[in-house]
Amino acid sequence: MFVTDVLQILLPEKVVLISFFFNWATHFAFPCRLCWLFCIALMVAFFSLQVYERCVVYRRRETTTSVTTKYKDSVPFPAVTLCNTNTFR
Repeated sequence: MFVTDVLQILLPEKVVLISFFFNWATHFAFPCRLCWLFCIALMVAFFSLQVYERCVVYRRRETTTSVTTKYKDSVPFPAVTLCNTNTFR
């Protein structure tokens, strides 16, 4: 209460507003904390659900691409062309 005593000496009309705010904040502190606790618990549950779903998808090891190799017996001339693009000759 030291702060309110000092404020009452310095600014007597402002103390009423400040004390009202502190009383209001302490009166509604428990419902606000419950609301925050609910929101945080909801976000943690949503995060856990997302992590679980991503782990399930990862463990399925689904293939999104497939690679096939085709070999030809003969290749038309010139199959490979080498160009010297070196600037230091």
